[in-house]
Amino acid sequence: VKKGVQFIRGCLLVCSIFAFHGQVAAQTIKSVAIDFQILTETRPIAHEPGTLLYESGTFSLQNKYNTVTVHGLGLDLPEGTSEVTWSVEFINLGVGRAGLLLYDPPTIGKSHDDFWEKVNDDWELSSTESGSSFGARLAGVPMGKEDDTIIYENAETSLGKVYLSSREIADTVVLDGDNSELTAIQFEYYAALSPFGVQPTGKVRIYLNDGESHATAEVPVDPRGEMELQLGGLVVYDNPRGVMDDIQLASGGIGDEFTLDGSQRIINQIQFEYFAALNPFKSDQKGVLHVYANNGPVTGEGGPKKPGDLLFESDAFSLRAGYNMVTVSDLRVRVPEEITSVTWVLEFSGLTDIGKVGLLLHDEPDSGASAGTYWLNAGTQAAPDWQLQTPANGRGNFSARVAAQTPPPLSLAVGSVVYEMGEPIEVTFSNGPGNPKDWVGIYPPDMIPGSAAAPAWAYVNGSKSAGQGLTDGTLVFDAVLQPGNYMARFFEDDGYTQMASVSFSIAEPPSVSVGSEAYLSGETITIHFANGPGNPKDWIAVYRPDMIPAKVPSLLWAFVNGTQIAGEGLVSGSVSFAAGLPAGEYVARYLENDGYNQLAE
Repeated sequence: VKKGVQFIRGCLLVCSIFAFHGQVAAQTIKSVAIDFQILTETRPIAHEPGTLLYESGTFSLQNKYNTVTVHGLGLDLPEGTSEVTWSVEFINLGVGRAGLLLYDPPTIGKSHDDFWEKVNDDWELSSTESGSSFGARLAGVPMGKEDDTIIYENAETSLGKVYLSSREIADTVVLDGDNSELTAIQFEYYAALSPFGVQPTGKVRIYLNDGESHATAEVPVDPRGEMELQLGGLVVYDNPRGVMDDIQLASGGIGDEFTLDGSQRIINQIQFEYFAALNPFKSDQKGVLHVYANNGPVTGEGGPKKPGDLLFESDAFSLRAGYNMVTVSDLRVRVPEEITSVTWVLEFSGLTDIGKVGLLLHDEPDSGASAGTYWLNAGTQAAPDWQLQTPANGRGNFSARVAAQTPPPLSLAVGSVVYEMGEPIEVTFSNGPGNPKDWVGIYPPDMIPGSAAAPAWAYVNGSKSAGQGLTDGTLVFDAVLQPGNYMARFFEDDGYTQMASVSFSIAEPPSVSVGSEAYLSGETITIHFANGPGNPKDWIAVYRPDMIPAKVPSLLWAFVNGTQIAGEGLVSGSVSFAAGLPAGEYVARYLENDGYNQLAE
């Protein structure tokens, strides 16, 4: 049915001409040789709590173990906020004692293995031997989402200890720039209070970690360097460089699966490392990067899903002997919301019996999640045979780094809300998926896409033959549509999944008519006009058929207000000429804005 509809779509408009311009989903591939030298630098290891985001009122402390929950914070975080610190100040303890409960490690999110304590109005960094994170939960709104969720939780493994203090003590939570708002905090404290004196109280505060650098140290740095992230991009998966000679060799396709379940659904950069011992007499030894959604058949009984839909295929790049790092950037690989894991795969071609290529192994990622398994394709790309490999030592992860961003809002717009009949219609799309067969169709509002042919349509490249995938662009439809209301609809990948829509209308063309086709000589002549532009100096004129406007004066004329002095602009109305005309044939012309651009006759 769909092919038939597409055929009808094309047949209806074979004479239409399309124009377009747009942005191609591009890619940049960079390959550099690597070594395994350990690099260090002197840099800050902590930034003090600085800007105060929130301060509660005082609350009364209670004896024994207690849980405090603060709802409805509504704290907007500056874009890219990487860390915040929450604190509790214990006030008026007297001879009593109070402190926060120590837990480790966090089960959601991250916290440094230290905490802050304010001494004489200065923050000092402290720690304990057994663990230095306080029990807490934070709720917030991830970037690109509307609902809040738990973004940090350290409440599962109690160390059975309390850090007692009569001062303000605080713990830093790592956010990695992935949240737009904090909505709630929950923490636990212990108190042994004196029955004498004033009531001891507490106060909760939340800070940005934008204060002074507290300490510096000679620390190892990532030999891969920093990723040049796109605006809004974050590293969602990072498995660092391993050690020399720790390689998993392969001759076909080999890759690793990682979890992608946050708000960052557009992969824009992938970096991986490989080793190659190549045949020096061959020049066609190539590599290609593929990214698959793990939505294929389930492996075994209750096992993981195999790589399924191909989301991305890179250009082929030449393999180089030795250890190399490849960075594929400027991507817009959109991962569907229902997909929770993806697999990156390196396919090798042109290898001979003496050639060896493999990926660098590394035990566990620093950020993100991946099982201790990897995938081999024992078939071809056209007919894959995915085999899950489970090493006996549990080491099935490869060195890789992936950056992604929250999808910007997809939009569709028209050049004008109202078009004149026959005027070209411009439709602009932005932040699309970038599929070659994404397409825009124009329909009346009551027409159901897929059930009838679109009066006008085009793929994102501006034609009815799919070309390059475009994420942004403008289509120009020259098809003559009848007056009425329409909707431009943006559909995904040759289907009818609508991603965006926008309304516009085709206006009735200007018209002019006479009250009678025949008048008596000298009889008052009435001329009606409609659907005009509404300029005060639009005008009606009467000529003989052989007279050329602008070259000879009209026989009768009036502005649309019925006089020869411009007044209110009218889009429709009537003018009357009481003087009449001698017997003969005449033409009434509707002209625009005191000029000779004819709207109708």
